[in-house]
Amino acid sequence: KPSQAGEALATLVQKLASAKGLNGVVQFNVRDPESVWTLDLSANPPQARNGGSNDASAIASLNDSALVELVSGKRSLRALYQKGDLRVDGDVALVRQIEQAL
Repeated sequence: KPSQAGEALATLVQKLASAKGLNGVVQFNVRDPESVWTLDLSANPPQARNGGSNDASAIASLNDSALVELVSGKRSLRALYQKGDLRVDGDVALVRQIEQAL
């Protein structure tokens, strides 16, 4: 099935546009289907682009449907993490800040 990651991250960027105090770069390694995305919170407004980043302070690994569920609010970061559907390497607090801003 086609990837929904780009659409989900575009929605995430819209939701984060009014958030204050977010700063940093998160790379999303998405599975099923495979894609890599970079979310730059330092930009104003935040930007998402296809491809990886050497500047990422956190790397979130999850599948495509889990990303959609997270952005839509159907599942929390904690729920995804506890079920093993999400792995975060690096700055976990940064990824938590994104969720709190949703």
